[in-house]
Amino acid sequence: MADPITPIYSKIDEWTGKPIFGLSFTDFTRVEQGYGCPHCLAVFEHARRGACPDCGEDMRSNAVAPLPEDWR
Repeated sequence: MADPITPIYSKIDEWTGKPIFGLSFTDFTRVEQGYGCPHCLAVFEHARRGACPDCGEDMRSNAVAPLPEDWR
């Protein structure tokens, strides 16, 4: 089984109530390529697109946002 995706920083988005994760370059690349969910950080053996089978969130909407001020 693949290594877990571990955030190096996380916080709750004040508008949506959903977590925002800061990931290492390696973990970010795994998520970007579809081997992990950007919403719940589930790990997949095979690249996926569409909805995450664990949390149901749409994985195609993994937009990259600027770093929050308190992460710098």
